[in-house]
Amino acid sequence: MPLTERNIYTDQALAHAWLYLTDFRHTARWNTATTGCERVEGTGALGTRYRSTLRFAGRDQQVDWVLDAVEGQHRLVFSGTAGRVRLSETYELSDLGAEVRIRWLVRWTATGPAAVLSPLLARPLRRTAEESADALAERLASHC
Repeated sequence: MPLTERNIYTDQALAHAWLYLTDFRHTARWNTATTGCERVEGTGALGTRYRSTLRFAGRDQQVDWVLDAVEGQHRLVFSGTAGRVRLSETYELSDLGAEVRIRWLVRWTATGPAAVLSPLLARPLRRTAEESADALAERLASHC
């Protein structure tokens, strides 16, 4: 399962960063591959479902997401499905005193014929994650 990990630092309060990240619709504002995201079921709590549109390699792809895990104000896990591709985004927040660190982990797995392409997608997905991590840091710095 390919994995990309980034650390994002912000001077925003932990509670502020947490509230921003728990609403997955905000990914459309900072994730460079996400062109839109809507909540389709739930209130934003555990089990809430979202649908996003990702533009990758020149194609739009619908991804259905669910908020799978919430641990205090420290850990969120969203899992997504796009055809034969499974995605997972984990956000781990740590209050470091003067700043908050957000550890962002993105995992993806392809099954069936798409699995052959998985190694070829690793580099562009990492580049997208780097660009998106920078954009998230900028968004948080501007107080969202």
